[in-house]
Amino acid sequence: MLAIVSLLIIGALVSCKDGSSDAAQFEPAQIADSETVLYKFIRSADASETVIAALQKAHTGLYDMMGVRAVINTTEIKVDNVDDQLEILIGATDRRESDEAADELMYNDWCVRVIGKKVVINAHKEENLGTAVDWFLSNLVKSDTGIRLESEYTHKAEYAYSRATLAGTPISEYVFVKPASATVFDADAVEQIRVMIGELTGYYLDVITDADTQTAHEIVVGKTSRPISVEAYMSVLTTMQGKIQVNDGNVALYTGSRTVLSEIISKMEASIKGEKQLEAGDFYTMDHTPTLRIMSSNIYFGTEGGADHTYQKRMPRLAQTYLQLKPDIIMLQEARTQHFGVLYPLIDDEYSYVNTTASDGNDMLQKVVYRKGKYTVVKSEYTRYDTGVLPFGMHVVIFERVSDGQRFAVIDTHFESDHDGDNSAERRKECQQIVDRIKALREEYPDIPVIMGGDLNSESASDVQQPLTDYEVMNETRLAAENYSDLELGTTHGKFF
Repeated sequence: MLAIVSLLIIGALVSCKDGSSDAAQFEPAQIADSETVLYKFIRSADASETVIAALQKAHTGLYDMMGVRAVINTTEIKVDNVDDQLEILIGATDRRESDEAADELMYNDWCVRVIGKKVVINAHKEENLGTAVDWFLSNLVKSDTGIRLESEYTHKAEYAYSRATLAGTPISEYVFVKPASATVFDADAVEQIRVMIGELTGYYLDVITDADTQTAHEIVVGKTSRPISVEAYMSVLTTMQGKIQVNDGNVALYTGSRTVLSEIISKMEASIKGEKQLEAGDFYTMDHTPTLRIMSSNIYFGTEGGADHTYQKRMPRLAQTYLQLKPDIIMLQEARTQHFGVLYPLIDDEYSYVNTTASDGNDMLQKVVYRKGKYTVVKSEYTRYDTGVLPFGMHVVIFERVSDGQRFAVIDTHFESDHDGDNSAERRKECQQIVDRIKALREEYPDIPVIMGGDLNSESASDVQQPLTDYEVMNETRLAAENYSDLELGTTHGKFF
């Protein structure tokens, strides 16, 4: 970007008078006599605020010199013999002189020209009109006979990549194609890419729709009827994916999100700069589909297992594991106050925790932590199981992902253990209560993904987990995973729904 800025500054230094006419043929324009402003200001009826601001600057500047206000009209006001009217045209108007001047301007060019009986103040990019007006005002010459414009000027910026090609075709030969019923996003995508190309090459390419006749070289954006476009977007599965396809001198771009659009613009820019040229037959796929990484972790170790397993030593090692793996959500079990008090300060730079109170006011050891800035908590609750055994229960949290607004539910649970005998019947009841809660969640939030995990104190194939097995929307992570441990561990099996 610094290189581009410096080139534009150089362009200002080397700008010259309009090359389309002989400077010797230039005739000064008598803007005002000693008492009256002879020229009227003209702008388009639908002029933007930028154009109106430039006109007001010119109008005020002339008044400061003359003490007399000029007339301001819009193109809505029709006049006879318009070619014979003395007018100062600001920006794009319906006058042929505005078009004549604009035809010679590239993206960052601007001009102050005298064409017939018109003074044309124009710029390819409206933001440069203010600079053109400044030049106009600073080059007015005041004398006893009035105010004259005794020179004209066309600013020709330099562009480092004006000879750039795309897929072997000069960039100047392309036009943009968007759907006839383009969405706001499609239109914005076209404009962002046009601006990038304009800044680098000077060419602000024309835009047509797929209802128009196909041209030789097109940059097709979105789901259009063009064959190359159909081929590109047919394989796109989500709005977070994108395609760039090059074929027969045409380029098809498909994107459904601003994240993917940024990557497409970067690849297009790299091609224009010659860093990685797009070639015929190239096919790029971009995938920014968000992933969700969830971990279930029981942080307690029985009776602490001696000096090497004190929680003061275990918590820093667990924290190191969490920060290395960076799960989005961590479901903790047996997170006692003294343990969590050591663990959380070690991860709180990256994680927040859900501050939920148990429905019965007793200890809640199933704590849920989540990545800061990536998720927000919509709702949370903690319900004790009907079996009434402390401290077991289920912690339900509804999250919303910041990047795309996707909501999902997390259930962190801990079933009873067999420390006091066979409690499998109680655990099965707890399992059924989990299933009932999931069904209720999906009624409250239709189609919401539900992820359940925790310490189930049972094997996946056991009778305890039969309610989960019978629940048809259930998938077992250990069975679905490509890689998993086959050890018969009963405390780390998670499930997602």
